[in-house]
Amino acid sequence: DSYRTLRSVVAFSQAGLDDGDRARVTLVVSACAGDGKTSVTANLAAAIAETGKRVVVVNGDFRRPTIAKRLTDVPPTALPYSLDELTVIPVLQLMQRTSTQNVALFDMSSVKASPGNLARVTSRRMPDIIEICDAVVIDSSPIGLTAEVLDLLSLADTVVVVVSDHGFNIGDPNQWRRSFGPHDVQQLNTDLKSHRPEGGKLDIEYPAPSVTRDLIRPTL
Repeated sequence: DSYRTLRSVVAFSQAGLDDGDRARVTLVVSACAGDGKTSVTANLAAAIAETGKRVVVVNGDFRRPTIAKRLTDVPPTALPYSLDELTVIPVLQLMQRTSTQNVALFDMSSVKASPGNLARVTSRRMPDIIEICDAVVIDSSPIGLTAEVLDLLSLADTVVVVVSDHGFNIGDPNQWRRSFGPHDVQQLNTDLKSHRPEGGKLDIEYPAPSVTRDLIRPTL
């Protein structure tokens, strides 16, 4: 039920978009590894697929990729392509089946290239991915440890921020900012404002669906 609630909050935040019927993009981020970001990504995608939508989960964590293990019954087959080939191959050929109905996986982590290059190629393929599905959910790298997430941030309609709730008072803005890291929060806000004319902000309240492309923190 928590993930269905999150699905509803995300859908409400995206309802006011007026740029056509294209697939909406949700980026799931966290400050550190182990906060539950990948679990949220997998379960949110499954919750969206329950409504009959075709969902593509995009891996954006190329340093410690784990989303494939959450979504597939067997290890995915390594992609037999070079980095240059990945930019021109039909995107459907790069999709992988998952064990969840209506959910496909786009994951370039098996290709031998730097995390930065893989993130940039993934960003370049996002328009093609958006055209073939109804919703996209991206599992990002921890923003407190890597910078690759910033290549994907500008493509997101909604950003879901995941924090660990161990000893965390979710209603205390000071604890929230200390846990997430003021530099990370500032960087996310700066990047949102630079890519989105209407700007973006980190909202401490939950839910925060009233401003499109805000950062939404799930209480799971």
